[in-house]
Amino acid sequence: MVKISEKQSLLSREECAITKVTDALQACKEELEDHRLAINENTNEIASNSEAISEIFARLDKISGRIDELFEFVKGRKIVSEKPSVKPLSKNEKKVFHSLYSLTEQYPAVCYDQLSAHSKLCRNTVNYCVASMCQKGVPILKRYRENKAFVFLDPAFKELQAKENVVGLTVPLNYWC
Repeated sequence: MVKISEKQSLLSREECAITKVTDALQACKEELEDHRLAINENTNEIASNSEAISEIFARLDKISGRIDELFEFVKGRKIVSEKPSVKPLSKNEKKVFHSLYSLTEQYPAVCYDQLSAHSKLCRNTVNYCVASMCQKGVPILKRYRENKAFVFLDPAFKELQAKENVVGLTVPLNYWC
């Protein structure tokens, strides 16, 4: 009888140890999940801050250019406005540009989901195309409302596009409407 009770107490100690290990592993799993969520939130915040900083630099460049124009004007020199140079756009970029141009006729700014629906491209492709168009010289401005990005074309560029087709769309914009 003594041997059976010893084995029972040994088994109960092992079960207790297994339960403690299981509880410890579960606590580690929960803590790792919390860290993963925090890292993802920080990554999104960093991306948002990076976009905001890029926009600030673009605005500073515009301000610098305007100050240079003012100095030239004060000195009495003639100001020659340059036609913006835009590198050729890909087929998808032209779709997204057309969608952006068309939608901003109706709305002051549009979100990526609206661009995606109008251009019939996935949201990731639209994100890539907008970033690529900015690098190619298309002045796309971005604003945030309630942590949601809204984009629109610089009004002066939009007017120039309507007059001179700077982007090089092969079909007139009124055809797409």
